[in-house]
Amino acid sequence: AYMNRSTRRQMGLGLDLKGLRRDGSLFPVEVGLSPITISGEPHVQVSVVDVSERQRLTRETIRARERAHALELEAQRERDASRNAQAQALQVLAGGVAHDVNNLLAVARVATHMLMDSDLSEEQRSDMDDLCEVVQRCEMLVKDLQSASQPPTESLKPLALNRLVGDTIQFIRH
Repeated sequence: AYMNRSTRRQMGLGLDLKGLRRDGSLFPVEVGLSPITISGEPHVQVSVVDVSERQRLTRETIRARERAHALELEAQRERDASRNAQAQALQVLAGGVAHDVNNLLAVARVATHMLMDSDLSEEQRSDMDDLCEVVQRCEMLVKDLQSASQPPTESLKPLALNRLVGDTIQFIRH
């Protein structure tokens, strides 16, 4: 059959071919076929190559890539944990600052209202209005700070797991 289509090619492509050593042990091989002519007669040159070492190196490479991937995932988890800890520390700090500033603003608010009820000149009343406006703006900033000190609420969504697995399998196959 080979002589009818005699071109250089690998024999048993995609198959797990084995060679037999003299001691009876098997080893993985690749077999190549090449047409040659000797004294005008067509012949087939067969080359058999032991691929044990190549397969061992391939397995080691795969294991090394898997280990590297696992280490990268672990490093990413550690970075995420560090970021989460920093975010929580900032939330606590923001909450404490907001609380303290809010207490100071309460004193300023009471004092400005008490002064507004007293006899003030027009210029003094204008200054007090400006001060009340500053206190209100500070109160808005404190509310923003208090919002930032709250942990975000996560919204969970359903996951179409069968679709995800199917898409992953399709991706791997192509």
